[in-house]
Amino acid sequence: MAKISITFDLATESREQIIQQVTSALGIDDGPEIISVGIDMPQNFTHEQAHNLGAAVGQQLAAMMTDEVPGEPKLDAEGVPWDERIHSGNKTITAKGVWQRRKNIADPTYHAIKAELKKLVGSQAPAVPPSPPVTATSAANAPVAAVPASVPTTPPQVVTQTPVPPTAPSLFATPLVPPAPAAQTAAPQASQFAQFSTWLLQRLRTADKPERPLLKEWLDQILTHYGIVNEAGTPAFTLLQHKEEYIPDIKKWLADAIGEAV
Repeated sequence: MAKISITFDLATESREQIIQQVTSALGIDDGPEIISVGIDMPQNFTHEQAHNLGAAVGQQLAAMMTDEVPGEPKLDAEGVPWDERIHSGNKTITAKGVWQRRKNIADPTYHAIKAELKKLVGSQAPAVPPSPPVTATSAANAPVAAVPASVPTTPPQVVTQTPVPPTAPSLFATPLVPPAPAAQTAAPQASQFAQFSTWLLQRLRTADKPERPLLKEWLDQILTHYGIVNEAGTPAFTLLQHKEEYIPDIKKWLADAIGEAV
């Protein structure tokens, strides 16, 4: 570490001359304005005052290097910097090592700003560079600590593996399997209700087909018998699609009515 030695005569040199020597030696521009802040500087120095001057100058220079105010920590015990929004204006540190809380500030506001300051300080922390990977070459070139002559040293055994050349893939390593023929899907069949509807429409008598044998009254009777009716109690043929289990009996009853075998 470099050291700076400054010699001055208290009997002949004024305080401005002494300060100028200190700042010139340290390479500080407009030094008198910086050094004299907060330091008791009498016109005529005694030895004790000169010692105090050196200590005060050292504290202030350290503060200049660390961006802190002499006698005031940059962060308190909780790692929080002073902030005028939540801390007392006199910048007092309590017995617990934390900034004195500002009066008449609500708890939610205090804790929210405090958390914000902690997060800000954490984001400004210098990133730690990753450690370089340890390789066989770097380990071999690393300096070896001196070993007493009485302790025999045994060089580490280096196990080397002979690389195995890759084997060319065989053309017959994986047998070719022909793809399975696509399964033939059966044509979808009409539902039981759809089949019965087709059968019924081919036999139901209408105004334009009076020769057909099946009367609509017979259909309504059998639907009512099996409870295939709407909320008003009227036979509803369309509801039969939800009760297909009755279709075989209804179809047989109607076929018997028109003299047709099922």
